[in-house]
Amino acid sequence: MLAQRRASQRTSDAKSILGKRLKNLLKNKQCKDFLDGLLKQLAKDTGIPTVANTFLKVFEAASFRNISGETEDLGSAFVTASGAILGINFSKARPGGRNSLEAITIHETAHGASRVFQGYSEFQIASAAFTVGGAMGLVPDAVIPPWEE
Repeated sequence: MLAQRRASQRTSDAKSILGKRLKNLLKNKQCKDFLDGLLKQLAKDTGIPTVANTFLKVFEAASFRNISGETEDLGSAFVTASGAILGINFSKARPGGRNSLEAITIHETAHGASRVFQGYSEFQIASAAFTVGGAMGLVPDAVIPPWEE
């Protein structure tokens, strides 16, 4: 029973920490518009609906756990009929860049945004991000679309 309470506390702590950081990022309108647009584009491209219409609501619907010491990966996403279980490897996170807690959280939340098993794939996310980023003027002309690589 004590072990279950500790695991539950760690999960709660992880989601609290990640939620504060994500909410801080979403104060930037361009960031919020991009992430919300990513969800819409994923649903449009794949025909698979997302669990919510905003990135913050997708995040809030997911369960999080600290997977430090369990894997070399930065994170994991497991989508079930009852929702997404997203793992964040806090021990691998580094300030700034793609290894930051914020980047890992966004990446795993995008995988877990799907209403079907397995979540969205790396390619589906990259393709949708390219489309949304391009429409917002965030993708330089020299960047090759993921579907042409």
